[in-house]
Amino acid sequence: MREDDTSRITVGMSTYFASRWLSPRLMNFMAEHPNISLRLQPMIDLTDFHTENIDMAIRWGKGHWPGMHVELLRQAPVRPATGKNRRSTGRAFLP
Repeated sequence: MREDDTSRITVGMSTYFASRWLSPRLMNFMAEHPNISLRLQPMIDLTDFHTENIDMAIRWGKGHWPGMHVELLRQAPVRPATGKNRRSTGRAFLP
């Protein structure tokens, strides 16, 4: 976090993550931590955190971002999907 204001945290993330995962949990976080002001910053690429005033980012991926301290939040489930009209063969999907 920036040294000038420790009660405000700017978090960079994809808009998909913000709307699908974070949004349903945001009110609980705010109720449990009323002294923390969150600022959500949409991000597509990793940018310079200092010029964008971003304290941390939540990213999808394998976590190989040189120069960044990375911690795994959770494993993302991966499931194959097909159209309704495709019959299942019972076999795993392979690339």
